[in-house]
Amino acid sequence: MDERLYIVNDIETAGHRVGGHAVLSWGACVVTREALTPAERRERGLTFYVELKPISREIELEAIRVGCVGLHCLRLYKGDPRYDPSSTSFDPRLVFDALERDGLWISEAVERFLSWLERVREGKKVVGVFDTVLFDPAFIQLLFMHGSIASPYGHHGMDLDALHKGFARNMGAKLRDLGVPDTRETAHCADDDAMYLADIARVLIYERIGA
Repeated sequence: MDERLYIVNDIETAGHRVGGHAVLSWGACVVTREALTPAERRERGLTFYVELKPISREIELEAIRVGCVGLHCLRLYKGDPRYDPSSTSFDPRLVFDALERDGLWISEAVERFLSWLERVREGKKVVGVFDTVLFDPAFIQLLFMHGSIASPYGHHGMDLDALHKGFARNMGAKLRDLGVPDTRETAHCADDDAMYLADIARVLIYERIGA
């Protein structure tokens, strides 16, 4: 029996530059052996989600258009084109204003994550899981650094994309080849993305590889 607890992480940002562009939101989800719906995961407390006060207002326009799609703090402004990233009237400054008001300080977000992790880990060794090694992990490590707290993931982690390529013995293999249904209510909403990636991780780790 695998005594590790796999935690999928997903973040949305205002751009690709680590330390320069703000993390807008952070979602995480426990990878379970059994298939669960999003509602079941939430009921069991297996998901985590926070939105953060921005560390800067630098943006890459296309990145923030994607990154703010699922922000909960913008639901109050539904129908206002200035908050709609698909609108020509979209104003990223208003997104930052909303996050300044309603988002958490990084230290608060990290503490909240660690409290959640302590509840779900049940004494198991924690392994951070990401869809690709080149984006989310660096931003998340930076969050722990800003929070002056050591990352619970340490030097360990799992890259789903690379894991799948290795298992399939095919460098062209894509995660979508696994045929996992996309149950997200909103793509690029960090908690929905984390739950979807947890579905992919469950199939890959427990069904295909047999951990």
